[in-house]
Amino acid sequence: MFRYLIWLIKILFLIFSIFFFLKVDFEKINLFDRNQFLALLILYIFHIFRILRLFLIFKLMEQKIKIKQVVDIYYIGIYLGIVTPGRLGELYRFKIINDIGIPKTVNFNILLVEKITDIISLLFFLSLIFFINFNYISISILYSFVLIILILFLIIIGYNFFLKILKNILSKFKFLKNKKINLFCNNNPFYVCNKKKFIFLGSVSILIWLLFIYATQIGINSNFDISFLSTIKYFIINTLITAIPVSIMGLGIREVALIEILGIQNLELIAVISLQFILFNLATIIPGILLYIKKEI
Repeated sequence: MFRYLIWLIKILFLIFSIFFFLKVDFEKINLFDRNQFLALLILYIFHIFRILRLFLIFKLMEQKIKIKQVVDIYYIGIYLGIVTPGRLGELYRFKIINDIGIPKTVNFNILLVEKITDIISLLFFLSLIFFINFNYISISILYSFVLIILILFLIIIGYNFFLKILKNILSKFKFLKNKKINLFCNNNPFYVCNKKKFIFLGSVSILIWLLFIYATQIGINSNFDISFLSTIKYFIINTLITAIPVSIMGLGIREVALIEILGIQNLELIAVISLQFILFNLATIIPGILLYIKKEI
């Protein structure tokens, strides 16, 4: 029943999106020009750096893997993540990594480290937007970075506390003892990938995501002259709404968020922002589709 309700919501958002785009004057919009091709080029450079970051995470977690295998894991995972609600398709990465011969517990920790560093990046940009309202940009960056380090330490402390509680429960109730759970408890990513490595990975992730934001700004600037800080706001909105499993690639809910949260009244600007992220999604899934078909065949 819940699954049907989610699909009904998706269809309603899709219908809203169709009605929205029918009101847009597309004669005022230039969807493809030299800027757009430059934006796509930077997008693929962004993905190359993300692949290298994932490769680095495997190395920091002391796992041997080939760069070609990392390319498969990354692109197939991101393709299935984009086309499935709430990015659940990315769980297919577990299967690919497990097929390579890496244990499931280590597999989980590698993907956990990757997601935490991405969350750190998102929180950095959120805090940056918040602090810029009160300070100069240089001070805002410093405040944001300090805040992220504090959040990272809280995440590490919280995760270690969770594992400690879990171990205590397992020690008191013998019937709960399970080899896989014990392996999970004893494979703490924060022991293997220490605080310094996490700070390094988080900093690298922020720089990599800046590339994506820059590519987005170049693409949108094919039609509108927007600031880099405005693009960061669009990026944050897009990231948050695509994580909610109630739309298809954010269609419908993205337009509502841009109107209601950011207060944008220019329909053409909203359309360009939405189409830019859709274009990036479509450009991203092409390698993933090809690699997925190749793997399954």
